[in-house]
Amino acid sequence: MKWATASAAGANWSLLNSGGTALTGAQTVTVSGISGKDKIYVLVQSASSATASQYIALRLNGDTGSNYAYFANVFTKAGYSDPQVALTDGYIPLGRLTSNAASNVTGFALFTGCNASGVKMYQGQGMGSDGSGAEWWTTGGYYNSSSTISSISVHSAGGNLDAGTVYVYTSA
Repeated sequence: MKWATASAAGANWSLLNSGGTALTGAQTVTVSGISGKDKIYVLVQSASSATASQYIALRLNGDTGSNYAYFANVFTKAGYSDPQVALTDGYIPLGRLTSNAASNVTGFALFTGCNASGVKMYQGQGMGSDGSGAEWWTTGGYYNSSSTISSISVHSAGGNLDAGTVYVYTSA
């Protein structure tokens, strides 16, 4: 899989984890080795968990603390909209699996300000899919830490990840 970007002034994107990283065998899978990058784009493809109805989320630098804040608008297949604001969840939600064992989450997050101390902004979208009860998440928020970003983790809120791939693109 390749991701193509329109060239922005000064933005040269490259895939950090060549071929992507498999999302299997653990509750959290981490891609590390990020150094000196201001922008990070994370693409999660078909992530699933051994436990149904769980959130698939992102974490920065393995941080599970209250340094995350987000606003999410969640749309369901039935047309229900559920705005959410969270300040202390310890993760960035990407989407939620349905109760169907075939469910998976696909989505992205774009982070800026990653090579500086303080607030790093992000925006993202994700969707849990299997045809029944799917949710579409549109999120935006920030991560506030004195550390620069050195790793990105994909996390299942319950049970080990059992399928999917994460691709991490970076730009100076």
